[in-house]
Amino acid sequence: SVLRKCVALMSLAPHVGDGRGMQPVMKHFAVKEFLTNMVEVVWAYILCGSTVTDLGIQVQARELIPVLRQLAMMDCIDRHWNQHGSWNDILDSLRSGCCSRSGIRRINADAVLERRSSELRSAINSMQCKLLDAGPSNHPFRMADAPQKWLYQLKCSEKGCSNIENIDNPHTLRCRKCWYFHWCSDACRTRSCDFSRQHELCCANTPTEKAEQTKAECCALFGWDEDGRKKKKKEREAPIKVCHGCGLREGDVGSPSATSAFVRCSHC
Repeated sequence: SVLRKCVALMSLAPHVGDGRGMQPVMKHFAVKEFLTNMVEVVWAYILCGSTVTDLGIQVQARELIPVLRQLAMMDCIDRHWNQHGSWNDILDSLRSGCCSRSGIRRINADAVLERRSSELRSAINSMQCKLLDAGPSNHPFRMADAPQKWLYQLKCSEKGCSNIENIDNPHTLRCRKCWYFHWCSDACRTRSCDFSRQHELCCANTPTEKAEQTKAECCALFGWDEDGRKKKKKEREAPIKVCHGCGLREGDVGSPSATSAFVRCSHC
């Protein structure tokens, strides 16, 4: 019941990309963070907790899993996707615990959620490594040698946003200095740059060679040129008609009426 209320409440929250200024966006992130914390307690600490497992309490998967799928699609199930892992790991934990008797039937949406949750988890992990490395030099958990912090991530660089760019729809707002940060909306960029200063700290801590490496990876992914611009598509030349019998070109045999069927020319 709590999970269903969370789904209903999240559907009423303002959308990030609605273009109505910062106030709706701040409300969106506040509602999302609150609901995610609540949902995480319900499934991670209660349903997958030792008390439920030890007592053998069972939950009907046909009632629980569809609700969790909805919450996972809205990225309201795990703040960092690190309680049990990505979506498949969460399903495995539930199947071995409170849903062991009823079992969990996989559907096509689970493959999409697994891919999406893996991308979100990778991006969050990479950003956390960057923020730790940008902290004080005497910080005990500095991640100077972590390779994942330099890998280009598809998720919007705002911490609370779960928008993922793709080849067909790349984010238009992008830092041209470090090439790591990109945003899906002006509100996300403002929140990332002016409210948390995470972009300022991480960008200043990016070596030039790492920025060039990220730029090359980004340009290769989206098919951009060295300046980070879209390559102009070459105009397709009109196909030259050829005789299907002897192979003479159109200029020699006139204009055949069709090219998909056998055409006879005056030569053959």
